[in-house]
Amino acid sequence: MLGLSLEKLIVIGIIAAVVIGPERLPRYAAKLGELIRSFRDFTAASKAKAESELGMSIDTAKWNRQVRQYDPRTIVKDAWTGDVTPAGAPHPEDAPQDATVEEPVEAAAPAMRERWVVVGGSSGHPIRRKILEPVPVEKPEDEPDDEPTASTTSEGVTLDSASA
Repeated sequence: MLGLSLEKLIVIGIIAAVVIGPERLPRYAAKLGELIRSFRDFTAASKAKAESELGMSIDTAKWNRQVRQYDPRTIVKDAWTGDVTPAGAPHPEDAPQDATVEEPVEAAAPAMRERWVVVGGSSGHPIRRKILEPVPVEKPEDEPDDEPTASTTSEGVTLDSASA
């Protein structure tokens, strides 16, 4: 905003109040309000006139997204997240809403859990890494095991550790 911070605007306001004086300050504040109102009306009328002459609505949000794709912060964020969209490609929000897109059905991925592991550092400042690992599938208790236990053989004879 032209290098003006809130503190600078407050200082300018205090100086203006002292220079203009308490008698004329309400009149100048009303004129400033009228100026801002007329500027908003002018921009709205200009936009309406441009839309009527072009025959289509002006979508400023779409323009902002197109300009925002060249913002270095967005480029770096997309590079870190891996969400890279080519410059000429349409934005996902621009896709038609009524279009039905069938996505391929993939096999269910195993459930993953995350855990944090300390890989270095000190006790005061540990270095942690997130590890994703599959959740082990537990067998129901009523299902028999396929492998024989150590105390039985393939014939079903039980062996004692003392007799062996």
